[in-house]
Formats: sequence, structure tokens, C-alpha cells
Amino acid sequence: MKANERVVFLFNGDVKTAVKAQECSNVKSHFKLANKLTKLLTESFGSGEIRWTNSYSEIEVDDDFLLEWDS
Repeated sequence: MKANERVVFLFNGDVKTAVKAQECSNVKSHFKLANKLTKLLTESFGSGEIRWTNSYSEIEVDDDFLLEWDS
């Protein structure tokens, strides 16, 4: 996930054995999780729950911040 021009969030996965990640039994679940996390992080930045520091290279959150989603 490209967060800005200086920061990229990397997500873990597995060895892809199909052309599309959605069709690979090894990476399908990792792909879905990465997409969900990207959506949640983007929403959290938009709502101000996650904020950039002045340098835009680090983030800050409140002590009680939780990244939650429905399963």
C-alpha cells in the first residue's frame, strides 16, 4: 500500500502459483487480508484516527486506537 511518497506498507504472502492472486490457493487469503487492511488504513487516515508526523515519514495514533473489522 503506497501511503505517501515516502512510506509504503508491505504485507506478507506466499508463493503465487497462479496468474491472479485471487485464483491462487497459496496467496488468496493473504491478498484478501492485504486489501482489507489497505481499506481500513485508508479510512483511518481519512478520519484522523491515524495521523502523519510533521515529516510525513512516521504515524501517530491515540493509545486506545484499534484497527477493527467485521469478519
